[in-house]
Amino acid sequence: MRFADYAWDAKRKNLVCVCEQHKVPPETDDPISVVNTLASIDTSTGSITTMVSGADFYSNPRVNADGTKIAWVQWNFPNMPWDGSELWVGDLDSEGGVTQKQRVAGGVDVSVQQPVWASYHTSEGVQEGLYFISDASGWWNICTWDGVKVAPVHQPVGADFGWPMWRFGLASFHVFSDGHILALYNDPEEAGVVMGLLVPQEGGDLGTFRKANSPRDLLTSTPSDWQVIKASGGVKIEPGYFSEPRCMSFPTEGGKTAYMVFYPPQNKDFSLPEGELPPLLVKSHGGPTSSAAVMLNMSIQYYTSRGFAVADVNYGGSTGFGREFRNRLKKEWGIVDVDDCTHAATYLASQGLVDPKRLCISGGSAGGFTTLACLAMRDTFSAGASMYGVADLQLLAKDTHKFESRYLDMLVGPYPEQAEIYEERSPIHHIDSFNAPVIFFQGDEDKVVPPEQATVMYEAIKAKGLPTALVMFEGEQHGFRKTDSIRSALDGEWYFYAKVFGFPASMPPDLPDIHIDNLKE
Repeated sequence: MRFADYAWDAKRKNLVCVCEQHKVPPETDDPISVVNTLASIDTSTGSITTMVSGADFYSNPRVNADGTKIAWVQWNFPNMPWDGSELWVGDLDSEGGVTQKQRVAGGVDVSVQQPVWASYHTSEGVQEGLYFISDASGWWNICTWDGVKVAPVHQPVGADFGWPMWRFGLASFHVFSDGHILALYNDPEEAGVVMGLLVPQEGGDLGTFRKANSPRDLLTSTPSDWQVIKASGGVKIEPGYFSEPRCMSFPTEGGKTAYMVFYPPQNKDFSLPEGELPPLLVKSHGGPTSSAAVMLNMSIQYYTSRGFAVADVNYGGSTGFGREFRNRLKKEWGIVDVDDCTHAATYLASQGLVDPKRLCISGGSAGGFTTLACLAMRDTFSAGASMYGVADLQLLAKDTHKFESRYLDMLVGPYPEQAEIYEERSPIHHIDSFNAPVIFFQGDEDKVVPPEQATVMYEAIKAKGLPTALVMFEGEQHGFRKTDSIRSALDGEWYFYAKVFGFPASMPPDLPDIHIDNLKE
């Protein structure tokens, strides 16, 4: 049994949590046999009691202040929590059993998340409400339930206050005792995550969030006792080496619009030769239900300080742009993401911002799949890099854990009923279509994307006579953890592009050299 997402039931001295039960022995375990429930753990005896069962998944069990009610989120196959989920509330009896269960919000086509019981003071006394996030409006906005009805707590806004619930414990807002709400949200019109404070309005009117770039910007509002406890990093680098991001929209397939974060090259000590445009690195994020965030990413600054422009693409299906945009990838993975990454590169070239003959693309895991698919299905890019990228969708559908075991039903189609679509979109079945150099970085203990996929791709591309390399990291799994592996992947990718484009480069002396097959010096 495994436990996660704990909440404290102070009235009964119990831990309330999500429980996941697997078969024993482990070799008999499979995703479908795993059972998820809500459970309570008696902290005095260690006994475990099932509270709620029947759904495929649960999250966010939350007990109110006086221990009389519990709220939670649940959902069922084939949905992921961002596709459709439900918020439930139940009464707690004297023993902690759940009675009078009722669905408060959400559904098959509505996603809810982050329920929080909050008490706050008003002129009428202390009020308690259940706050949560719902995309019933088309955007993940904050709502409340008063025991009878659901209502928004702020003016409807085209911004996402929630994120895809890939893991437990995510929190994007906090309700203070005076009714103020501090929140983080993604606004397509803003550069990056926005911090805002909602001030309660008199007479039940809906307020709007006051935007801020940092907590200090809110010092004139209540609460005002902000202080810096600890900085997240202590690296000191002069501003002249940092590229400032530009949030851009661009036209893509079917007359639609997609988004990217563009970083022009920046190095105060160097400039491009007159008349020369920079090479471009397109970054395809993972998930694929994730997003390209505006944040200080040193791996991006690594490239921009060396003369590259970088485009971090939010292709259709990315989060932070509302439900309609997120749903673009349904049944279209390997098509919409490929179109959008390709159009991002050609748009920047058409604007005279990058060199159309030196367009690169890279990504890891699901982003590696998009990278390989772009290289296999399009002739836009001059080089690419795959970090533990998915090359065979059928293998991914056959062997995964419970949470993602039906994920591809939404992204591609039900398997094996639509196996031909899986084969059609898998880069491993289109090796003859590759015409650009590719480097592969792979962990030899990866259970999500077996290393054999990278090996097969590498050998086939080498046989075609294209420049290629395979860097297999010993003891690494799906994502690199060791310092030398992370450095070798970053420096190695840069080294590969430099050699392909014919400008001087070498690996750091303390890292292994990388042999590039079929490279013509």
